Amino acid sequence: MTVKFLPRQTFRFITLSLASLFLVSCSSRAASPKPSSPPSADSYSFVSTKTLEPQSVASGFSSVGPMSTNLWTFNALNMYDPALKTQVFYVTSFVDAAGHTGQLIRLDYIHNRATAWSMPAGIGAWGIIKGQDGNLYMGTYSEGKLLCFNPRTEKWVPIPQSPESFRKQQFIITDLVQAPDGSIYYGTYPGAHLVRYDPHAGTVTDLGKAGDESYLRWLAVTKQGIILCGMGS
Repeated sequence: MTVKFLPRQTFRFITLSLASLFLVSCSSRAASPKPSSPPSADSYSFVSTKTLEPQSVASGFSSVGPMSTNLWTFNALNMYDPALKTQVFYVTSFVDAAGHTGQLIRLDYIHNRATAWSMPAGIGAWGIIKGQDGNLYMGTYSEGKLLCFNPRTEKWVPIPQSPESFRKQQFIITDLVQAPDGSIYYGTYPGAHLVRYDPHAGTVTDLGKAGDESYLRWLAVTKQGIILCGMGS
């Protein structure tokens, strides 16, 4: 495995580009509102979809409307869903109420419907990817756990975790990528560690502090398996 670090200027440029892409991709749908009590496995009525109507505000500019109400969405993944047999967004949300966990929301924007599942840990998740096995992987905001969700069975899948002592210090997983060999790498806050989860061996390895920063915020991987790390303070 080879690790390379991006200059900070490059990191800032990539962040701006990805943020703009997310806004364009999600500009026509929104999910709302937040439940007053934790949702059960059979009740997700608090999740709703709405078609936003753009309003012209100036030449070449339109106001689309709020992207969400009462839910802080962290990230989204656009993919073909095997259960619904259609394109969907899987959205990770943040919940600020004590005793609640974050939500994984499946937004079927073509048929205007949505479903949500409470995360088994954490108050939200920053990064989300679709793995080679078809499962979704995301890292929690708080608790520092790597989560796995099977969209075919609509169930959370237990996977090995880093030691609890490590997760108490590195309690936020910021971003994650999967290498060609199937290994999943993720970055942490506040120590900017790079961690590898090997799904074949069932092992989790701390590869150490990637740089003298607080955030190992963005990760990318080349076809040769080189992990690119974007740092931030």
